This record gives sequence, C-alpha cells and structure tokens, in this order.
Amino acid sequence: MKVLWFAHRDIKNPKAGGAERTIYEVATRLYKLGIEIHLVTVNPGNLLDYENVDGIITHRIKGNIKTHLYVGKMIKKINPDVIIDDMGHAVPWFSPWFTDKKVIVFFRHLHARSLPGQVNFFLAKMITFIEKLYPFIYKNSIFVTESDTSEIDLINLGINKNRIVRIPPGVDLDLFHRGKKTDNVQLVYFGGLRKYKR
Repeated sequence: MKVLWFAHRDIKNPKAGGAERTIYEVATRLYKLGIEIHLVTVNPGNLLDYENVDGIITHRIKGNIKTHLYVGKMIKKINPDVIIDDMGHAVPWFSPWFTDKKVIVFFRHLHARSLPGQVNFFLAKMITFIEKLYPFIYKNSIFVTESDTSEIDLINLGINKNRIVRIPPGVDLDLFHRGKKTDNVQLVYFGGLRKYKR
C-alpha cells in the first residue's frame, strides 16, 4: 500500500510543532507496518527538496502557493492508494478534485476562532469562508480528528457525524514515564506560545 500525505510542514521544518510531531509519529509507524509513505510539504528554503526521513519519503516544494498548485501533479506522479490531506493550516489541499482515490482529512481545529488579532480582518474573513467550504471540497472524505471540540466544529460545519473518526493523541511511553505519587497535588501545564493557544 502507498500513502500520499499533504502537509504544510514536516518534522525538520524550523517551525515544526505538535501537528508535525503527530504526522511523524503516525507516518513512521505506518512505515514500520510495511506501508510506503510519501509526504509532500513546503520547503522553508533551508531543507533538501527530497529526503528519506526515517522511512518517510519527503518531497519539499518551495513556496506555499506552489506546493498547493502541485497537488494534482504529485498525485499523478506518486499514484497512491490513499491520500491524507492534513489540515494543520486553514487552506485545504483540494485532493479530491484531482483523483478518485480515497482521501482522508486529518483535521486539527477550526482556524476562524483563533484568527482575531493574528491576521488582518480581510484575511480572517477569507479563511473563515474557506473553512465553510470543507463539506463541499471533501464531500466524500472521512475526517480524522483528535478532540471532542474539533468533532463538534466539523458537525457544525455540516460534516455528517458518521464521516468523523476521533482518535485521541497518544503518549510515547518510551520517552515519558509515570511519575511517583506525591502527598500534595501537583499540576504541570504546557501551553502554546501564541496568544490564541493560551
């Protein structure tokens, strides 16, 4: 089986974060199961255009717009069995418009809620409008998401609940171990550095 995964960043991108970690963890596990993984992503300018990253065949294209324009070309070139459109950013990949292959949408969250104060008014309105098109663009696709909130957002957009699969993120137990219990309640919080993630 061959999977083609479209995402805005990969694990080596200097701005990589939680979304890219999830892509990396899932893709490397699929690779270990014998699945051929191709990741098409944006090259920030300082990375190789083509690289095998722990089994993930990574194709980097310079520029956001150019990467989106290459979707059809990359689908034809790689000829995958399954396509994953990663929605780490609001702009969709439109893969279903270029193929009759199965397309799965990895949906993170609605960006409309987090846009005020992050981008200008016009861009915020445009992104909000684009997000409302998801049910049309991905009318036959399955949506995979990680949280109840994102599932509710998808339903409110008009995605039928039976096309939504919620898979909570896991914890790598090789890296993280359960700590010893203490007499006092302790809480550690790690939050995003962006205002909308606080």
